[in-house]
Amino acid sequence: MSDIFVSYSIEDKSEGRSISRLLEEQGYSVFWDPVIPPGQTFDQVIWEALRAAKCVIVLWSARSVKPTWVRAEAEEALQHDKIISILLDDTRVPLQFRSLQHFDLSDWRGDPEDKNIHHLIAAVRTLVLPS
Repeated sequence: MSDIFVSYSIEDKSEGRSISRLLEEQGYSVFWDPVIPPGQTFDQVIWEALRAAKCVIVLWSARSVKPTWVRAEAEEALQHDKIISILLDDTRVPLQFRSLQHFDLSDWRGDPEDKNIHHLIAAVRTLVLPS
């Protein structure tokens, strides 16, 4: 299983891809865009990957605060103290996640040298060592 699980809305797939690739370049294994093996269901694969991950990165945006999947994945990560919360825009996150410190990547344009990216990688490192 993967070190990191990235939770996002399908409309934020580009951002999910960019963050996942950046983390993979740092040596982490990332579960972010699942391929469902024959005979398994989407929810089964997602649940197993979510439970096995040492870190769950949740990408919050106007598009991701509504889907129940993102909220359920974030709640599971919060309960197991393995959540890292990222803001992709100025959307207000659901109530139970407002007390968390968030990484604001609303202005990030993919620069791997961005100071917020360095802080994100340091936070990931506190939860999981690279594979």
